[in-house]
Amino acid sequence: MRPLWANVFRWAALSSLVIAIQWSSGAYQSETGGSPDEAAHIVSGLMMRDYFSSGWGRGPIEFAADYYLHYPKVAVGHWPPVFYLEQAVWTRVFPTSRASLLVMMALQGGLLAALLWPFLRARYGSLSAWLGILVLLTLPGLAPLGGMIMTEIPIAVLILLAMFSWSRFLESGRAWPAIAFGLLSAAAILTKGTGAVLAGVPLLSVALAGSPKRLRSVWFWIPALIVVVTCGPWYLLAPGAMHERVAAYGGLGLATSRFNFPLGWADEFGWVIAVLALAGLTILLYRRVMGSAVDDLMVSAAALGVTATVFPMLVGAWEPRHLVEVAPAFLLLAAVGVGWIASWPLPNLSARASSAVLVLVAVGTIAWNVSFLRRQEPLGYRQLSARIVASPLGPARTILISGDSVAEGALISETALREPHPARYIVRGTKLFADIEWMGKVKNLRVTSAAEVQALLSSLPFDLIVVDRSAPAPYAYQSQLLQALAEHPEYWRDADGGDPRFSIFRRVAEGPEISSSQIEASLKAVLAPPVP
Repeated sequence: MRPLWANVFRWAALSSLVIAIQWSSGAYQSETGGSPDEAAHIVSGLMMRDYFSSGWGRGPIEFAADYYLHYPKVAVGHWPPVFYLEQAVWTRVFPTSRASLLVMMALQGGLLAALLWPFLRARYGSLSAWLGILVLLTLPGLAPLGGMIMTEIPIAVLILLAMFSWSRFLESGRAWPAIAFGLLSAAAILTKGTGAVLAGVPLLSVALAGSPKRLRSVWFWIPALIVVVTCGPWYLLAPGAMHERVAAYGGLGLATSRFNFPLGWADEFGWVIAVLALAGLTILLYRRVMGSAVDDLMVSAAALGVTATVFPMLVGAWEPRHLVEVAPAFLLLAAVGVGWIASWPLPNLSARASSAVLVLVAVGTIAWNVSFLRRQEPLGYRQLSARIVASPLGPARTILISGDSVAEGALISETALREPHPARYIVRGTKLFADIEWMGKVKNLRVTSAAEVQALLSSLPFDLIVVDRSAPAPYAYQSQLLQALAEHPEYWRDADGGDPRFSIFRRVAEGPEISSSQIEASLKAVLAPPVP
């Protein structure tokens, strides 16, 4: 039992470190301001939770469409369901709050490091293993994502486990490691499509390992069958699962202009790890050419590092941060580079002195990484949402929020966290006044003047309108919206929002009670479907 408790303690300690990093970056005091995707991930998870709580008997697509009408940040379909199932389970047991979800993320970050530790220890010793996983948790690309509700770290855990399983198959040729690789690959792909980076690992690793006999084993091909059978139905049948909304940014096809090696490595891992990983990859390739035996785990890491670097050239919507999903593989490659440097016959350098140099370099790398950790500043939407839900601003069944995608998502996600079962309707300015692509590009403006804005507002039963003024207006219609609100005091009264970053207006005239079905009918009549 001692090894088990030691592993649990290590996981707890590393998770606590991630929580400390989160806290120091301001993650627990801020909202979803790090990425527009974060609010969509939170709301999608809450929608899944609400479906399991109260949606039985309704079709999932019908339920999701209704939930989207209340909280228009649902993105299940564009992204697959595993991450949202995970959130749904978590929030059924633990509090429904962003802080609670951040702890969930911290546990997965700690798990990622804890899983890597024994493999580093077996090859390089305890000191190097500890230094390696501490560097991993502070990498420039990984540390910020640990403070957001994003998919990269959960996928990284699955990819790491898949890499371990495949290396064991290379070593033994047995069935269970191959089956485990297939199941873990499917889980990664059903967490986010970027899990497909594992697709290139089998063939490339066999080539690097010099083990063509593995190609003759039926178990080599079984993982591909598992992935097709498991993931195929979702990607073929779920609306939007083929990423139609970002198709304009490039599907499959060769585009060398998107190849940013080695800058992409350096941006996500820092120059120290990037250079050491390149050295490690070069050494492994040299050993293979020279006919030397190569560690199967390092072969799998090298194959994963190469495929993760090549994929951006093949898929236009691939983003640099997706490299974080294979960060442990790059750390293993960097460890090979460190081992090679440590083997140099340096004069007058004892083993203790070598260890001291290693510690200094690792600590310096960690300190450098942490010094560039971006602080998440509060946007004010947590307090605003609390006031809306508590009703000091008056009844607010139907709310318009106008700002950029981060601002709109922040209000929606903060409100949804307080009311997971929708109690009000929130409308986004980016959906009401314009046709805007997934990545923020305006395809068409539906209004061109303050008069047209007011005509559109008068056709909808808004109780409250929130305009984010903390940054320059992201779209032309926002100034027209403010003009319309100011020119028609007979319809809209400036409310005291308690925060100068927002302009908040309440409807003046109290009309007859409007039913939910009437609200929904009026919203559906004017809101456009998502732009592909």
